Amino acid sequence: MAYQHSFRRHKTREVRVGDKVVGGDNPIWVQSMTTPDTSQVEAVLREIHRLEEAGCEIVRVIIRWTRFASTRATSAVTIAIAR
Repeated sequence: MAYQHSFRRHKTREVRVGDKVVGGDNPIWVQSMTTPDTSQVEAVLREIHRLEEAGCEIVRVIIRWTRFASTRATSAVTIAIAR
């Protein structure tokens, strides 16, 4: 049975996020964003795993400073998420 809802959705463009497609007439995915500083790799990973266990389907991680964008910490988070 298809999902039934009583609300009206705005027309939006589709954006691919990993294996999910957000927007358009696609399902509404449960998503959240991490709060620890990305230089705290273990804290970010713990939060990602907690969100996943809670049913979160998309986790967004923000890199607040460009100096961290290409650091080992960011690479470690990316590799751990991909596993």
